[in-house]
Amino acid sequence: MSSDFWLSPPGIELRLQDLAESLTWESINKTLEVLGEKAGIQRLEWVTEIDDRTCNYCDGQSGRSYEVGGLLPAMPAHPHCRCHWEIVY
Repeated sequence: MSSDFWLSPPGIELRLQDLAESLTWESINKTLEVLGEKAGIQRLEWVTEIDDRTCNYCDGQSGRSYEVGGLLPAMPAHPHCRCHWEIVY
């Protein structure tokens, strides 16, 4: 794709869709972190969609669990990140 594409209406629409997707996942994951702490959830597990599009960082994070209220890695980790938190029971 040329740099002109990103200034065209289809390019702008694609960038806005990417931004909306990232902000949606960021909001979902942050809400789980905040409400999880208030609800007494102790740990969250990093869940990665494993396939040929998975990056090395997310592949390495997959299955790791973190204490709620502690330092949690930022999620989404990058544009088009499909990772999310799940509650560890």
